[in-house]
Amino acid sequence: EIVEGAEKSSFNAIVDASSPNFLSPRSMKMAFDEALGVNNLSPFDYFRSALLSLAKSYGKAIRELERNTGRKFRKLYITGGGAGNGLLNRLTQEETGLEVVARFEEATCIGNLTMQMEVYDEKKKKKRKVFGPWSGCGKGHGKGDENSNFTTCMAGR
Repeated sequence: EIVEGAEKSSFNAIVDASSPNFLSPRSMKMAFDEALGVNNLSPFDYFRSALLSLAKSYGKAIRELERNTGRKFRKLYITGGGAGNGLLNRLTQEETGLEVVARFEEATCIGNLTMQMEVYDEKKKKKRKVFGPWSGCGKGHGKGDENSNFTTCMAGR
């Protein structure tokens, strides 16, 4: 319902999604109000602004990654809970110009389990590779593969 409302909203203001003001605010609404210089928007307007801002942030990150690596990506794989948000995926595709492939909605659980396995192995003083080539850890880490694709995990977003 909130995604449908955001899709219909004509509010197109964006914020800097990487701003520290959005990391752990007391009130996300207040953080948006301050960043946008407005208040009392509808929940749909706030949500649309958040999605537009995330898409813009992904576009900026992809362009920076391409510039820094000298590589050109064709696809962006989105994994984790955000993979199920069709509006975010569409906005991301429009912003990045890349084909967006959404999958592994359960990646958040897999990532949490993987981290627990690493902690367990650390206690045993054993080193063990538990990440697959598909993964990002939800902390902004991702991996460009040999097919010029970029994978990220949207865990915690």
